[in-house]
Amino acid sequence: MPGVKIVYPWQREVLWDLCLRFIFNRRFGWRKAANLLAGMLQSITLPERAFARPAKLIVEPANRCNLSCFLCPTGRKLSGRGQDQLDMETFRMALTPLAPYLYEVYLYNWGEPLLNPRLFEMISHCSAENIRTVVSTNLTLFKPAMLDPLFSSGLDELIVSLDGASEESYSQYRQGGISGQFCVILSQ
Repeated sequence: MPGVKIVYPWQREVLWDLCLRFIFNRRFGWRKAANLLAGMLQSITLPERAFARPAKLIVEPANRCNLSCFLCPTGRKLSGRGQDQLDMETFRMALTPLAPYLYEVYLYNWGEPLLNPRLFEMISHCSAENIRTVVSTNLTLFKPAMLDPLFSSGLDELIVSLDGASEESYSQYRQGGISGQFCVILSQ
């Protein structure tokens, strides 16, 4: 596919990857760098009390999913938690005190982030705070009308979960998913 670059983890040197991710990027800041250095020092000295703040935050925009993949407790509703989505006020309250120290925010975990209608607003807020954003999605809910908000939000990295090398293997694992959806979106 033109314009799509596939990079496997073993193709990069770990130290160089960390430098590119945290130091030599457009989100660099001296406070962030000092905090990252403090965190590295903390991981070596193992003090009783942490003195560094987080450099990365993992946020769950929606702890529910539109699919029912057989290995996933969220989609099968076996996680034991209520299904809800993160509101913007709670997101801002959690992010604001950490924003000067954060390099990146992962806006995904066990749920499907596109189920939260405020996802692009969350990405924009992170971008305004000079924080790198990463979203992982099964892409089955993606509509062509979402392209403009996605690109204008300031998203840094989009991970698309495509499990299966063929339509048959995809449909076995991604129960409820549409295997050709990704190709349809790329063609637009």
